[in-house]
Amino acid sequence: MKRNIALLFATFFLATGTGVRAQGNPEAWTLRDCINYALEHNIQVKKSRVNLLSGEEDTKQARARLFPSLSASISQNVAAYPSPDAASGNSYNGNYGLNASWTLFDAGRRANAAKQQEIQDEINSLGIEQSEDDIQLSLVQGYMQ
Repeated sequence: MKRNIALLFATFFLATGTGVRAQGNPEAWTLRDCINYALEHNIQVKKSRVNLLSGEEDTKQARARLFPSLSASISQNVAAYPSPDAASGNSYNGNYGLNASWTLFDAGRRANAAKQQEIQDEINSLGIEQSEDDIQLSLVQGYMQ
């Protein structure tokens, strides 16, 4: 039993000793590590990526507007009236609806809106690349100085 406890303490001290040494000598970062970290954690790049994702959703909505829309509704109502005659004491109502709409002519506004949104997505994508390039350039300039 004492031997197991001694073995446990030895293992504990060895494990904590190596952990302290690993924390004492931090690993040196290369320029590529710094650039990757900056690109991954930069707020402006993250905002640009969120804008791109939002724009892609807007593009899907613009394309969906090119197609017809269809909606349906159903409602039913049952009313029970106390009556000596069981057949006439109940009332049943039902409303059913189906609605479809399709714009036949709008002078190409919806198609142009979809194309415009696709172009905006390209602009957002290029904006991300520009932000990443600016970050890399500033890090390399700082490294060279």
